[in-house]
Amino acid sequence: KKLLDTFGAQVFSDHERYPADVKCLSLLYLYVGRYPRNNASRNSSNHTGNAKIVWNVLDFGVSYSLAKQASDQALMAKERRRRAVQEILRDVREAYWRAAGSGAVEDDVAKLAEETLRALRLSTKTRDTLLANPEKALLYQRSLLEILARLKEIQAGIVSGKAKLTALMGLAPRTAYTLKRPPVVLPIQRLRFDMQEMEKRALRDHPALREAHYQARFAAEEARKEIKRMFPGLEFSVGGSYDSNKFLRHQSWTSAGVEVSWNLFNLLSASKRLKTAKQKKELADKQRLDLSVALLTRLYVGNADYELSVEDFQIAACLEEVGAKLHDLKVKAMAASSGNRLELIRSRTDLMRLQLQRTIKYADLQASIGLLKESTGMDLLPETLPDHELPTLIAAIQEKRGEHEEDMEFVGHYCGGQ
Repeated sequence: KKLLDTFGAQVFSDHERYPADVKCLSLLYLYVGRYPRNNASRNSSNHTGNAKIVWNVLDFGVSYSLAKQASDQALMAKERRRRAVQEILRDVREAYWRAAGSGAVEDDVAKLAEETLRALRLSTKTRDTLLANPEKALLYQRSLLEILARLKEIQAGIVSGKAKLTALMGLAPRTAYTLKRPPVVLPIQRLRFDMQEMEKRALRDHPALREAHYQARFAAEEARKEIKRMFPGLEFSVGGSYDSNKFLRHQSWTSAGVEVSWNLFNLLSASKRLKTAKQKKELADKQRLDLSVALLTRLYVGNADYELSVEDFQIAACLEEVGAKLHDLKVKAMAASSGNRLELIRSRTDLMRLQLQRTIKYADLQASIGLLKESTGMDLLPETLPDHELPTLIAAIQEKRGEHEEDMEFVGHYCGGQ
């Protein structure tokens, strides 16, 4: 919807620009008439025609300013569309990794929830037989219920992540689809540019800043337009006339003229309108400066957030690795009949929670990269595409991603190769 709104605004601006361009041209007037005789010096039926070209210097100057403003409005609509595309692709990137990561453990979570529920039902049936130690039976049930509640929270997060991705893709809420399972060792991406280069790109390419530049230019042209309206209008005209009256000495003739006009009301209100236009220009310049500072601040914060996200993801990956080793010990203890079922269920739940936490941290990492790219104004799609078919879009996005990002190399596992 956001992209459709910006696309409609761009089309509307293009349509507005056309009449502004036409107003810069000369005006052509055509008159044709037929008159009955009303005196003795005319034919019984008279035909007349007149064609005249009129060009007003003042109107031309004002229309030229209007055309430039309409062009700036079209460029502003284009930048709003660029910004919408960047925001949509950033949101899709984050939502995909959340949904794909949580979907990888979805089946395991469902199976463990069923197993926990069976254990809870069995404990309820056997509780009455543990008369010697009812507290132990109740504590066992409470532990199972806590595990079950934790699993339900995980399932709710999985459903929420997939629902957000479904909405971003524009699919019906209950549409069934399968996401590609992410690799076990997830690569960590980084941008190919240093901070100085990203600052230059942000100040040069960010859609919001470019839109503010066009807005300031629009306001400056508004001031020039008001100055033009203070001058008198100079109008040139040339044309030809025809009259079928045979009593005339010449039935066709040409005429030319020059006319000067001055709208005194425009002159009286010019100072106020000029002051308003200048204030708009000053406001647009100040907004552009404030926006530049805000964009650079957002870029610095985004870069710091990216570095923290990399560390958080590595810690989450290490925790999952340690959790997997602990779970293996629990499984071996259970096989040797030296462990209990509750500890095994709790261990599996903790492992799935750690797996899900790792995927969430990876989604946060992807979101921080997307925010960095958006803050620098990087185009995630080329300006023009041969078509909008899915293979074409995939190839274009992958090409742009290769230009902007690279995978960081790691030796061994995340936990120091241990």
